[in-house]
Amino acid sequence: MARKNRVVFAGAYYHVISRGNNKESIFKDRQDKLKFLQILEKYRDKFDLIVYSYSLMTNHIHLFIKTNKANLSQAMKMINWSYAVYFNRKYYRNGHLFQSRFISKTVKSESYLLALIRYIHNNCVKAKITSRPEFYEWCSHKDYLYSDRSVVNGIGEIMDFFSNNIKEYDSFIKSKIPQEEFLIFDRLRNEDLDYALKEISSKEKIFSCLT
Repeated sequence: MARKNRVVFAGAYYHVISRGNNKESIFKDRQDKLKFLQILEKYRDKFDLIVYSYSLMTNHIHLFIKTNKANLSQAMKMINWSYAVYFNRKYYRNGHLFQSRFISKTVKSESYLLALIRYIHNNCVKAKITSRPEFYEWCSHKDYLYSDRSVVNGIGEIMDFFSNNIKEYDSFIKSKIPQEEFLIFDRLRNEDLDYALKEISSKEKIFSCLT
């Protein structure tokens, strides 16, 4: 089956997923994760990206980014290539680190933007790594709560939805996510998230977000 073409345009919002080849680990220690964030920050600036959230898991990465230019593929190629070069050199390995192409899902609705951030920040909770997202060092929830790192440069735009009330933001992130919503975000395919989420919302009225 032919792969679905990416939707690419200036000002697009994307949920990006990069997975380790054969589901292998892409991070072996703390320094690896710090290196990836350093690379992300470098190419964020080079390609004029807005980063809203991230989660670094053992064998995959979630990013929520906006491209101010139509350059998603170029940006992700450099991010993944640069990290793969670092990783292969450090661990004396050859071959592909990442599994084929990265996944990119477009999202436009404001409520779905917030749902996506909630999903990414709770990835560590769903994986049973921790009980609360702020306890996980490698997702950007802490960046929102404590301004811990400079990687996320779109915090102000998101916090406007919560009138800059950090308690309201934190409460939303920790609110229950319907299982069907998780399944939509978990799917490994390039797709329009607005369409997919509207389908389950209209049929079963399960979508829960800010109104």
